[in-house]
Amino acid sequence: EDLKSDYRIPNIFTSREKFLLHLKFYANEFELVSMSDGLKLLQEQGKRLTKRYLVISFDDSFDSAKEVLPDINALGIEPTFFVNSDPLIDSKPLHNHQELICVHYSASYKSLNLKTLRDKYHYMLQNDCLNSSSNNITTNQDEFMDYVTKTYLNKDAIKQMLHENRIEIGTHTSCHSQLSGLDYETQYEIIYEAHKKIEALLNLHILYFSFPFGSLKTRDYCSEYIASKTAKYIFSCNGGINQTSGINGAILRIGIHNETVPALRSLLARQRTR
Repeated sequence: EDLKSDYRIPNIFTSREKFLLHLKFYANEFELVSMSDGLKLLQEQGKRLTKRYLVISFDDSFDSAKEVLPDINALGIEPTFFVNSDPLIDSKPLHNHQELICVHYSASYKSLNLKTLRDKYHYMLQNDCLNSSSNNITTNQDEFMDYVTKTYLNKDAIKQMLHENRIEIGTHTSCHSQLSGLDYETQYEIIYEAHKKIEALLNLHILYFSFPFGSLKTRDYCSEYIASKTAKYIFSCNGGINQTSGINGAILRIGIHNETVPALRSLLARQRTR
């Protein structure tokens, strides 16, 4: 039983089929809007809003978000992609995806055991061996490393989606690290400098930033201060936008993973009262 659980895909992974059930639920229960339209509604009407509005966003730069993009766009809205600079610019994976990617690869290819894959992933994190400046022996010649690279969105895909007005974009730090406990200079690099690198890469002024993890204990006053200097709108799963200048109200950001629709309904009902 322990061996079986070791090979279970973590619940942060949501299948396309499960997400489409979520999307149908959202469309039936809410007025779906893009982030920019939702913010405009708050600016114009604030607490006088009489309808329930919902914005869809994706964190962590996963390429798989493209699979459901046609279904979201068909509803007349653009989701917001919050992307990280490490996978986008340096082809370096995020530490919080190790189990998901390793288990998913093992289940798909059945060619390497999890310990071997975890060791490879750890090596990639420690040595930045996916960077184009690294030697070829440890990059494209390894199928697993190539698989990891393709797990994330790339610059050309994002630029194309932006050009076609299919998404809106925000940043999500460089590496998805827990911010609390890090010194100011490190947090500045992870939050502000990553944001500026992505703006330069996409040649775009980016208005949105979201904190990784969302829990208040994973950031501190330095994180909040730097974020306020980074983007006009700051999002968190602990309260969303709270009394931001020019916003008469708040957006509650709720993390959704692999819930069933009844569980999703219960989750939203509980969090809306927060």
